[in-house]
Amino acid sequence: MPKKKIDPYDPDQVFDYVQGLEERIAKLEEKTKRKSSPRFNPPTMEEAAAHHSEKRYTFNLISWYNHYETNGWMVGVRKMKNWQSSMVTWQQREPVHTTNNAGNWSM
Repeated sequence: MPKKKIDPYDPDQVFDYVQGLEERIAKLEEKTKRKSSPRFNPPTMEEAAAHHSEKRYTFNLISWYNHYETNGWMVGVRKMKNWQSSMVTWQQREPVHTTNNAGNWSM
């Protein structure tokens, strides 16, 4: 389909042409706009304690909270994205205590 030629000396045609270009640019920018993830908000101690007790975790909550608070809620060199997942990891690293028939603790 051949493009319509505009008269560069006709202000109405130039205006319409430029307006059409701006609309196309806006649509392309909207298409290619990067979707940002929601911003991470560190939990309060109360939120962390509620989650800890709800899931019945056994690791030391104060150690967990102080560790991440001290490190600026970083996991290695990256900002933390999900503090609930970090609790799962801490719980998985917690040693499992079971009792044998004699009642002694073993790991």
